Amino acid sequence: MLLYGKRGEAGLMPGFPQLGDEELAALLNHLMALLKVRAEPFNPEDIKRERGQNLAPDRIQRP
Repeated sequence: MLLYGKRGEAGLMPGFPQLGDEELAALLNHLMALLKVRAEPFNPEDIKRERGQNLAPDRIQRP
């Protein structure tokens, strides 16, 4: 969602593809810390791998 945005019932949340892989990984890790999510931290390589999918906002779905 952070890369491509998300279209839903409430409208469109824009993506942030202009942010670098390091910035997006740091943002996701910060959000996980705020929400007290226990998971492996994101790294820039994770973001780079997802960036290559070029999804449209209406193709983003919950896992």
